[in-house]
Amino acid sequence: MTKSEKKIPVDKARELAEEYREEGAKKLQIARNHLKNFEYVEAIQAAQASCEKSMKAIYGFLGKQYTMKHELVEEEYKEVLKYIPEGLVFSDYGRLFEISQVWARWRTSFNYGNQKLGVSARMIFREHEAKLAIQHAEECRMGALFLWQWWQRQNNS
Repeated sequence: MTKSEKKIPVDKARELAEEYREEGAKKLQIARNHLKNFEYVEAIQAAQASCEKSMKAIYGFLGKQYTMKHELVEEEYKEVLKYIPEGLVFSDYGRLFEISQVWARWRTSFNYGNQKLGVSARMIFREHEAKLAIQHAEECRMGALFLWQWWQRQNNS
């Protein structure tokens, strides 16, 4: 976080996290719909957005801040991992970081293709990649969902 960025109060971070979790779920459904319509690039775009929203929800449910970029910062996420509650059914949060980073790094390619090589996004990304992106988005959504459920239990007890 840079000096110019303000810290968000924990309550506000958690409120935003709930919104991000919902947006991530909506983007995942949009990705599935694109896949059904053989719109593979659009499915990947929506799945990546779903991953990103879900990952940022994870930060928020733990009262932590994230860098305002598509890619997460490994050192920040390493700190976030320390706050994952023990005993959650879902525990593969380290994996979520890596799979979300794959799609964040490919973001330019699935939006624009590769101009230097003369290939469009549709030439690069096909059904297999769309299915994988959706699978990864589902995992990120599950990670956020389990933290949301944990957070709800903490606030209702």
